[in-house]
Amino acid sequence: VTIVSEMLQFQEELKTMGCKLIGVDTGRRGTNPISDVKLLCSYLRILRKMKPDAVLCFNIKPNVYGGLACRILNIRYFPNVTGLGTALEYPGILQAVTSKLYKWGVAGAECIFFQNEENMHFFESRRMISRKTKSCLLHGSGVDLTVHTLHPYPEDETVRFLFAARIMKEKGIDLFLAAAEKFHSEKVEFHIFL
Repeated sequence: VTIVSEMLQFQEELKTMGCKLIGVDTGRRGTNPISDVKLLCSYLRILRKMKPDAVLCFNIKPNVYGGLACRILNIRYFPNVTGLGTALEYPGILQAVTSKLYKWGVAGAECIFFQNEENMHFFESRRMISRKTKSCLLHGSGVDLTVHTLHPYPEDETVRFLFAARIMKEKGIDLFLAAAEKFHSEKVEFHIFL
């Protein structure tokens, strides 16, 4: 298995598992078309050299530009839509452009995996999935229970709320903090999992 990604975390763990790592700057939140063309060229260069049997893509830019690179090079690929992202969340010109790019990026995929129904319906309602492409709704990515073991719930009268997401307005952090400010007391705790 070769992983082509921004190399952020878990590099040693992935190498220990036998994965080969190739770092690439995806510019995760950027909207610069020149940077995106460079990303497409990076994917083309890497895929030409690797000649993989199949590619599994995650997240918007790898799904779009990795998908386009796979189409150009005639490589089987399977995008995994883990969420829509800010560019598709709100109606407007950015959503229209991103929808069109996404449609091109996934057009030649054999199957598109979706992490939730709302994202799948978004793609279907906007006809972003070609007729020859299958779609599959996954029921969660899973958690390694040997690493994240079950802990008994504390036996006291305190009620605890946990925010387990990226700290972004789109994920509801502002609502969580507002609730914490309003309802925090000795018997109500709010925790953010990072």
